[in-house]
Amino acid sequence: MKDRNSTITRDTVLSFGKHRGWTIGECVECDPSYVIWLSEDEVMNIPADILEEAQENWDTDQMEQEDDIPYYENYGDDD
Repeated sequence: MKDRNSTITRDTVLSFGKHRGWTIGECVECDPSYVIWLSEDEVMNIPADILEEAQENWDTDQMEQEDDIPYYENYGDDD
């Protein structure tokens, strides 16, 4: 694993975890919540610009998932 103080870029390859062998950039695109977790749990010192991109991608993923939830008019009404 890279030293926490070394420079992390989109090209940094993970040497641990469920995405071993992936670059940070690949994780930002495919599993942004993992990049956020790496930063929040202080596993890696993710630069702000990469973390911001991961957050934007994660927000977009969440909105797309909400669009997949069917809407039922009068759901829960006992009428």
